[in-house]
Amino acid sequence: MGDIYDGTKLADFPADISTYTSVKLTFALPADFDLGSNHDIHMKLAGSAKEISILPYIDTSTTDWQQVSVPLSAFGTPEELAGSTQIAIFTLGSAQPYYIAEWRLSSQQ
Repeated sequence: MGDIYDGTKLADFPADISTYTSVKLTFALPADFDLGSNHDIHMKLAGSAKEISILPYIDTSTTDWQQVSVPLSAFGTPEELAGSTQIAIFTLGSAQPYYIAEWRLSSQQ
């Protein structure tokens, strides 16, 4: 699990997402971000029936880098998350970019 080119394994894979409480992102919006443009940013866990908007967890008043925490409970119970092995983050309704410097699973809120 991880994007390491020398073959270093950061964690057992697949990771059991149900043992974590949140996804933490280092995140930035573009300088021309317009909340009124119907732009939305969603997150989906493979194996979870839910897809959520992560805009409520983002400070949309700034384009500076920020720490964002998305609770995994928004996707269901630990039992419902147990089979998830992939996380997707994508935009809807706009071609505006967003920036993620890093993300990680966390067992702390």
